Amino acid sequence: MCWPQTVLSGKKISCLIYLLTDEGQLFSWGWNEHGNLGLGDTKDRNTPSLVEALGDVQVALVAAGGAHSLAVGNPHTKGD
Repeated sequence: MCWPQTVLSGKKISCLIYLLTDEGQLFSWGWNEHGNLGLGDTKDRNTPSLVEALGDVQVALVAAGGAHSLAVGNPHTKGD
C-alpha cells in the first residue's frame, strides 16, 4: 500500500508492504511511523522483517488500509 505524503522538500511516497508465505508467516517492511508494520516499534524497514508478535500463529489473510492493518489466523492451527 502506498500513498503520497507531503514533506518540507515536496512530496514523497510512503509505502508499507506485507508478505505472507505459504507456511503462514507474515513479513513486513517499509514506512512504520505509527508502528503499522506490527514489529513493536516505529523504525522504518528497508528489508522484510518477520512479525514475531504473531508467535507460531499461521496467518491466512492480510489486509491493510490508510489507517489500519489486519492479519487473520488460520483457525485450524494453534498459536501461543
